[in-house]
Amino acid sequence: MPGKQLAPFWQGNRAELFATFALSSVAAVVVVPRQVDFGLDLFCTLTHQGGNALYAGRSFGVQVKSASNPEGRYGGFDNAGAWKSYEIEWLYGQDLPMLLCTVDRDLWQVKLYSVTRMWWVPYKMGTPGEVVLVPDLELEQLNGPDPEIRYPRKVMQPSADGSRAGDGYSYRIPLGKPVVQFALDQDEAPEQCDIIRKCIDTWVYLESRNLRHYKMHVPYTEEWKEWSPNVPPESGIQLWHYFNPTPDKNVREILAAISPGVASLFHQLRVQKQDQKLEQVIPICHLLGEYECLDKSVADEVIKRDQAGGADIVV
Repeated sequence: MPGKQLAPFWQGNRAELFATFALSSVAAVVVVPRQVDFGLDLFCTLTHQGGNALYAGRSFGVQVKSASNPEGRYGGFDNAGAWKSYEIEWLYGQDLPMLLCTVDRDLWQVKLYSVTRMWWVPYKMGTPGEVVLVPDLELEQLNGPDPEIRYPRKVMQPSADGSRAGDGYSYRIPLGKPVVQFALDQDEAPEQCDIIRKCIDTWVYLESRNLRHYKMHVPYTEEWKEWSPNVPPESGIQLWHYFNPTPDKNVREILAAISPGVASLFHQLRVQKQDQKLEQVIPICHLLGEYECLDKSVADEVIKRDQAGGADIVV
């Protein structure tokens, strides 16, 4: 459209520009060009100064929203009534930790929110039909008929072809308070930047652990119980272990995830001739073998050891 642009697009551009400028005080920020924008608006790498040099830290992605329309929506239906399953796959399939950013252009204020609470849904409820990330909505225990439902949800209508969208529910994820917030007129003193940087780093590290567990198919996540904006949380982590009563559900996936660590431990103890400790590792090796998750080099050594009645194996 030569000579004109839709006004909402321009306002969105301004929000991203301001978020980029604000985050540049603590991170190297790359704006995703519109032509290759598949969801994340910014890619950031935390930086810290040492002498005359800047050093890179952890990286994360940012989804920028206007403060007037701050919710991040994923899934749901398109204009033709088809379920946008690819958005759910995208949301939970990231390799980088993601933060939701809201920009208030009237106050020239930026707020960053952790999305860590979203992990409860796929682990506990299965594939959601829709996920709505809601900044500043606080977590409250529901007083409904099912106390196991952690977040507000509503039933979704079937898609245009009559099929169900995921588990058939739309979930509103209460993101709570922002992780950090800062305004254009705020002092960019090195001490303040260090606090902001440390705070973001703490949250990004926690989310990177949750991503790692998800990629390894280990149903386990971590959340900070309490926090305040611009204050790096240091204690009070909520550990979530997601159990499934279906026999063997998640078992092979968990064993496959720990198999490399067990194999490494086995060989370390074997080479170090710590035979008593090695005997304590043998049972888990047998369990790994039962689910075909045991490294062949370890399996061969275990067989030799079993045949020898637990005697030392000559290395």
